[in-house]
Amino acid sequence: MELALLKVWRMCQPLFPEHAAVTQLGSNSFQITWWQGDEASANEGFATPIVVRLAPPLLHELQSAPEPTAAQKVHALGGDLRSGLAGYDPWSGKAHTIVLR
Repeated sequence: MELALLKVWRMCQPLFPEHAAVTQLGSNSFQITWWQGDEASANEGFATPIVVRLAPPLLHELQSAPEPTAAQKVHALGGDLRSGLAGYDPWSGKAHTIVLR
């Protein structure tokens, strides 16, 4: 996974189940999902995917900033990520996208 995306994933990972799986999608986003059980759902037991997309200026900033600055910026994104999760329904069958700027 691209380093800037990996840093963002590590920041948000505690918000998700321990067994959540993450997959990079293109150069500026990743998808998170996890097994929820055998209950009937639109995704055959998996939580509806959450796509986290980094706006190009943010991605560039994280890629080019010195490590302490990049780490502070990633940490500051936590509130935006939590706000973006509002209204997420793991059973909806429609991917939920959060754009971080």
